[in-house]
Amino acid sequence: MIIENAQVVVITDLVNKFYWARTAGPYRIATQVREAGYTCQVLDCFTSFSDEELYTLFNKVVGTKTLIVGLSSTFFANLDHHESPLASKATQKDFAGATKNYPYNQERMIKYFNHIKKINPNVKIVLGGANASWLTAPGTDTFITGLADNAIVEYLK
Repeated sequence: MIIENAQVVVITDLVNKFYWARTAGPYRIATQVREAGYTCQVLDCFTSFSDEELYTLFNKVVGTKTLIVGLSSTFFANLDHHESPLASKATQKDFAGATKNYPYNQERMIKYFNHIKKINPNVKIVLGGANASWLTAPGTDTFITGLADNAIVEYLK
């Protein structure tokens, strides 16, 4: 079931390097957000969707009531890091850090963020999860490290 025009949208993915698993964080956040009286839509399997499918999903779940679109970076795999415009300017160590927050290169992720902001310019893009770092998260409005289930409700207020 899709919640249209959700107040909070959380984007996450599955780990599939050695096994298939979901991280609990986005679902814990969704529970806390719902208990606080907000609507929340979790978009799982982020990297399984085409760009066209993602834009269609964003058009449904993001709307005038949406306050936050959050990304859980914990299980994002760097799928097209080789396409990153930073590759030619960075060392391998710097390059890994420059792309660790997102499954796709920063330019592509910023296109997603811009699409979301076109739907609702007041939406805050929030990055969280094990790989969250403001140093390497262009396009985000804020980031939360550690346990975000309580912090996100305070941020919503």
